Amino acid sequence: MTRKSPSFAIIVSLSLLIAFGAGLYAGSSASGSSVPEPGSAGDPLVSQSYLHAYVEQHSKGGSGGGGSSYEVVNVAPGGMLEGGEGTEIILRAGTALAVANSAGNGLSNVTVGKDLGSGERLPLNNLLIIPREDGRGARVPAGGGTAIFMVRGAYTIK
Repeated sequence: MTRKSPSFAIIVSLSLLIAFGAGLYAGSSASGSSVPEPGSAGDPLVSQSYLHAYVEQHSKGGSGGGGSSYEVVNVAPGGMLEGGEGTEIILRAGTALAVANSAGNGLSNVTVGKDLGSGERLPLNNLLIIPREDGRGARVPAGGGTAIFMVRGAYTIK
């Protein structure tokens, strides 16, 4: 039987200890000595109260809507629904016409993949997006009935 020298075991143990120490040093210098922002990737654990406050702060809109769910909005004949940037609208009942901005840019109909220019009739149950807050929206003809929309995002009724 051959006997290994104790120096071999010492060399292996010291090598492992040095490698482990170098790994710890590299990990601590990469993260820095500052405390990470609560809720960030460096500190992902957040409290329930912080989460509720964050959701409440980021779900506020302008004159109407702005939340993460759709709101049912009735627009009387002759009225106009003007949307904010990124506002989504769906005409559920009634008749409405697209309102473009001063440059002639209309609403994005993402259901069928086309733009609706000023005066074009809005199709029922199609998702329409208002890309910028520049006067775009939907006008309900004066001679018709009330139009019912589902709206997600900021809007004003004029």
